[in-house]
Amino acid sequence: MPHERLWPPESFLSVQGHQFHYRVQGNGPALILVHGLAGYSFSWRRNLEELARRFRVYALDLVGAGYSDRPRDYPYSFSAVALQITEFARAAGEREIFLAGHSLGGAGALLCAARFPELVRGLVLLAPVNPFSRQRRFLIRLGGMPVLGHLILHTGRLFAQPLTGFVLRHRLYGDPKRVDRDTIAGYAHPLEVFASVEVLRRTFAAWDLDSLHAALPLIKQPALLIWGDRDRTVSPDSAPLLAAALRAQLEIIPGCGHLPAEEAPEVVNRLILQFLRNRQ
Repeated sequence: MPHERLWPPESFLSVQGHQFHYRVQGNGPALILVHGLAGYSFSWRRNLEELARRFRVYALDLVGAGYSDRPRDYPYSFSAVALQITEFARAAGEREIFLAGHSLGGAGALLCAARFPELVRGLVLLAPVNPFSRQRRFLIRLGGMPVLGHLILHTGRLFAQPLTGFVLRHRLYGDPKRVDRDTIAGYAHPLEVFASVEVLRRTFAAWDLDSLHAALPLIKQPALLIWGDRDRTVSPDSAPLLAAALRAQLEIIPGCGHLPAEEAPEVVNRLILQFLRNRQ
């Protein structure tokens, strides 16, 4: 489970028969924040307070992440993320939402906006997994294999602390000097849970970029894309193509990697508030 000293649990809802952890702050129109792969509500720790000045902000732990349940037989697909968002909003009593998703959470947010247009009023996507970026396809296929993928991921779990530090500094952040000990600890602890291995393996096995491509023409909501120009995970080269497909506003943050909400929170908070201000 997450490091309770750094990020203690707050609230729980039963969604699709599973315990679903979330944090909520502020008043106003609902804004749901959805984390990426191996993240959880902790990923939005530098955004909640500022965004809550204008919105009732929910930061979710998706099924399989953070303090939420980790069922072994769950599909862990992009479609499952979209359905979780929808069911969570209904359980929380929200009839309309603004939606922000990062990376894998961005893929789920895309599908949610396409399939539940009456729910989603506006869309913010931070370096979302998308059909125009096909980086690391071999590694994704490898990680999704029933035996080999499980072995690789389990080995990584045994070295969660040093491996998390390396990945954050050299793959996810644009500037490794911005990574602190609390960030490493906050991400490493949930990955030490044994059930997280099967969650990750099933997520890789369910990776389906074609479903995202099919959803793009269905999205009519106003959309904002935020990317770091040093993103090594989801290629910034895919950003203009996705922006064109969605008729979206695109903002590129210089010197930032795959986690712009953490690495440049002041910029990201300002961009989100500016974009949503005229859509409330």
